[in-house]
Amino acid sequence: MRVGIAEEAPVEGAGPAAAEPGAAGVAVRPVEIRDRLNHPEARLDSSAAMLRGVFGGTTILVTGAGGSIGAELCRQLLDLGPRRIVAVDRAELPLAQLVDDLRHRAGDAGPPIEAILADVQDTARMGAILRAERPWGIFHAAAYGNAALLEACPAAAAENNVLATADLADLAIRHGVGRFVVISTRAVEGAADVRGTAARALERHLGALGPSPATAIVVVRIGEVIDAAGGLVPEITRLLRAGRPVDLPGAGVSAHMLTLRETARMVLLAAAGADGSQTFVVDSGPPMPVAELVDTLAYLLRLPAAAGRMPPPSPERPDGGGRGEGSMLVRVDRVGPAGRPAQGALEVLRGAVRDGDRAAVLAALSDLAGEGSGGFRA
Repeated sequence: MRVGIAEEAPVEGAGPAAAEPGAAGVAVRPVEIRDRLNHPEARLDSSAAMLRGVFGGTTILVTGAGGSIGAELCRQLLDLGPRRIVAVDRAELPLAQLVDDLRHRAGDAGPPIEAILADVQDTARMGAILRAERPWGIFHAAAYGNAALLEACPAAAAENNVLATADLADLAIRHGVGRFVVISTRAVEGAADVRGTAARALERHLGALGPSPATAIVVVRIGEVIDAAGGLVPEITRLLRAGRPVDLPGAGVSAHMLTLRETARMVLLAAAGADGSQTFVVDSGPPMPVAELVDTLAYLLRLPAAAGRMPPPSPERPDGGGRGEGSMLVRVDRVGPAGRPAQGALEVLRGAVRDGDRAAVLAALSDLAGEGSGGFRA
């Protein structure tokens, strides 16, 4: 017997082969990972006109464009009528492939799409790019996100996720960029690891920059993007296919899970709807047990461990139709104690990174996050 989801019509984007006739003419499609998430799928078409009104005719620069989230942002921006898209990444092949795909999608009538090989940690180079391209908006999607790797390499987390982002924010303000959008992580909400501490340090620094008449700094905290490269779905699938135990350091026992498509749309909505500098959280419902995702993938892969049965969804999972996109965005206060970071805290962190002193990097991250040099809990 084939397990499926009954619907009145085929699922958009599933293709004609995905639906098959069921009883009384109801179309049935195979179960997808999307069906297992703890929130109804957001309707991703209701805000298109509003987004076109904000981004249409503007030049948008995306850092980390060769990564999953950066590439998806570029794809969705392409449909919003921008004047130009500037894709920045330090990885040559992903950037070349993305730009080739975007130009093919856009055709001759589409906007110019420019590829720039650059490292966001090179502040002088990024400043030259902003002077030449003069973007109205920057989507900064170049942060490292592998929790286990960052735990082993805190200096890289500090240099890329904190220092490079802080420097780029300063450049955005200096060059009058209208929106500087930082894609952050829900690990900021108390995670006791390097990734979470670095995210808190960055948010506290950005919050202390004060209002800018020309530049809104918008922080968007997202959960686990399960279908991104290196996300839970491809990683669990890789381990299951190899017959290996599913051991994902840093994944935790549960996670707030999102798809790549809705993540990018929520980031765009936050950028478009922000009233000055603000922080948003993408509300994806209750955390989903990672073990449940493993069982679901084992079933969909037809592995013996699934015992031929689809595992039941979490009891917290809401039923019903999709919800509006805006209802997934929640404005929140930035983290950290009141007041500005200590004078020179960012430069102390920069010096610790330059010296390669792990203990000093961890202490400086904690100080910048307002947790004290002894407060690092990694």
